[in-house]
Amino acid sequence: MSNQGVFEALRRRKLSQWLLGYAAAAWAVAEATGFVIDNYGAPRRLLDVVLFLLFVSLFVILVIVWYHGETGPQRVSRREGGLLGGLLAVAVVGGLWIATADRVPAAELDAADVVVADLGEGSVAVLPFHSTVEAPELAWLERALAELLSTHLAQAGDLRVVSGQRIFDLLSQLGVEEGEEPGDRTEARLMELSGASLIVTGSIYGRRGDLTIVATLVDASTGEIRASSESRGGDVFALVDELSQDLRSQIGDISAGVALASSAELTTPDIEAYRAYDLGRLASSRFHYREAADHFAHALELDSAFALARFRRGITLFQLGQVSEGTAEVQRARREVAGLSERDRLFIRGFDSFLTDTTTAIATVRELFRKYPDEKDARIIFASILAQLRGASDPEARRLLTETLQLDPSYAAGYNILAYSYAGDGDLVAADSLIRKYVELEPDEPNPWDSKGEILGLAGRHAEARDAYREALRIEPNFRAALDHLIGSHLMEDNPSGGRAELADHLESPIAEVRIRARALSGDTRLWEGSIEEGLEEFRAGESEAVAAGLPDQQAWRLRDMVQTHLAMGEYTAAAEAARAVRQLEPLDGWWITALYDSLTTIGDVDGMRGWKERVEAEVGGNRLTRSRLVAISRLIDLWIAYAEERHEDVLSLAAELPANLRTGVITEWPVFRSMLETGQTDALLGELRRLQDPNVFLRGPRFVPLQVRWAQYFEGRAHEALGDTISAIAAYEALVDGMGDGLMLLPSISDVPARLEALRSPR
Repeated sequence: MSNQGVFEALRRRKLSQWLLGYAAAAWAVAEATGFVIDNYGAPRRLLDVVLFLLFVSLFVILVIVWYHGETGPQRVSRREGGLLGGLLAVAVVGGLWIATADRVPAAELDAADVVVADLGEGSVAVLPFHSTVEAPELAWLERALAELLSTHLAQAGDLRVVSGQRIFDLLSQLGVEEGEEPGDRTEARLMELSGASLIVTGSIYGRRGDLTIVATLVDASTGEIRASSESRGGDVFALVDELSQDLRSQIGDISAGVALASSAELTTPDIEAYRAYDLGRLASSRFHYREAADHFAHALELDSAFALARFRRGITLFQLGQVSEGTAEVQRARREVAGLSERDRLFIRGFDSFLTDTTTAIATVRELFRKYPDEKDARIIFASILAQLRGASDPEARRLLTETLQLDPSYAAGYNILAYSYAGDGDLVAADSLIRKYVELEPDEPNPWDSKGEILGLAGRHAEARDAYREALRIEPNFRAALDHLIGSHLMEDNPSGGRAELADHLESPIAEVRIRARALSGDTRLWEGSIEEGLEEFRAGESEAVAAGLPDQQAWRLRDMVQTHLAMGEYTAAAEAARAVRQLEPLDGWWITALYDSLTTIGDVDGMRGWKERVEAEVGGNRLTRSRLVAISRLIDLWIAYAEERHEDVLSLAAELPANLRTGVITEWPVFRSMLETGQTDALLGELRRLQDPNVFLRGPRFVPLQVRWAQYFEGRAHEALGDTISAIAAYEALVDGMGDGLMLLPSISDVPARLEALRSPR
């Protein structure tokens, strides 16, 4: 039959009219199915089956129209019967497969390396709820409901609940993407990996303001349905509470008679505040601290009593250098923990204790892990703190990191911190492998590239490291650590002019924070080459720009730079003035105390030092935000007094009693190092100096600190000189003279280097 004959045959059979009628009918059937799913909780697979059958039915219509579309009687031919029979078989087999077959995820279901903690009887895991609510702004409820229900169920100690985060991590490891419904086989494996004896599954349907939530309690070992509950209304928190109470009553004797706080009391009564909090946690895990702080602040605008949001905001503010506000937020959150779950209370108290009592903090955290072995976020945070206190390769920190990655092999931040742990031991092969995994997991985030640059830098591959830093800044121009590292890599190669050339574009950035940071780093390049006054002018210009841009945190940082430079130059009045300005911006900042006692020490005014001690202690002890630091600050002042009186043994004894982060930091390094030299502890001194001169950026923070390295070079020369190692002493002093030139003479504390060098070179 010709093409024209075919078209004529189709016209006679009125195919176009049949197809239009079929399309209208199919649309009506699909809409009706969607209505049933949205309003009566029917499974999502029903729509998949209906759509498949409608597709097969299209071919049935085509066959029928072809054989029976013309006028007059027609009999069913053998060929027609065969086609219709085949389509019927396809419909039956395909429909049954879609309705019953499990979606096997792309990832391997064995998940052999995953830690399984058997939580025993009376343990529950809540799976993400399946939502058919069409409102896009409520799509995240699938995750949030599981978190909220887990939190509410966990209030009584005799019912152990797997955290919602742990369940999402397991689903990710099993290849189930967010919003995807896990199949039966996946759910069975998930039950096993969760370690819980009971599993809660559920669905959400309806519309905004009129939601229905259905929850089913399943025995993890047998798959038997133990209980089910349904709740309808517009308040999500009230629905969660109703479901939780109902499920608890059907579990058995567990928690009988225990009064439970509402979900709103445990978190927030504002669903939008909870959403902002969830976004903040995600941003924080990816090191976007400014973005995280903004999300937490938004959550607090919506609900000022949201203790968890306040606590998390406090942590991010610490990361941003806003010490006073961060401390205030953490301490306020600590006072509000009474209404939180036990897991959250231990988390907050543990972190808060690290600021004042490391021993209590570690004990609290260990209790948290004992009671909640699936806790992941706390492991990362406390591993980081332990690494800061004890060193990057601390065994307990490494163990916590390893456990974190066993809990969640796809947790990117864990690979990042663990890489630094191995790098601290000098195992750059392991560190490089871990960082590659980190970049693979989050290639569009700046921090993986920044970390890759650091590891490359440790291997001496600075050119490649700079390429990685530039990629981080391409992704996020305001990612400050990458800019710090980028310029630091130039200084490590003794190339300050290259650093300034690198900064040219950043000094013209449309982002004020980037311009101000670049100005400070330009000051660092000047200090490194001995252009002290030019460096100070860069810091001063950055401080002025921060004032103009209305950025007090940036202003405080530039003022700190000015304090340190003025002190190094012996300009104590100017240092004190800048320190007072810092004090106005950051009342908890210790730079004003440093400036005060450095100046008093230099002029030997011990009586003035003792008089100021009483005033400082009264101020610190009278402020509830600083009261916990009173002991450390008092010992620090005693250390300065002992140094002024040349009681060097007492200096070292007092330094040993200080918190680890103050023992040999910027505040105490000069009196401590000088006292080590005076007491003959030259070997120990050289060990500390090697640490300061080590280019491993992560041991000292992201910013290369020129004057700190110069102090180390000076004391290295003094130590070798004391040991009679003239060649090494000359080498250290020459490095200073070659690097800083006449700039040395602007720094009174090390201005004797040329004279010492001449004396060592002169024949005796």
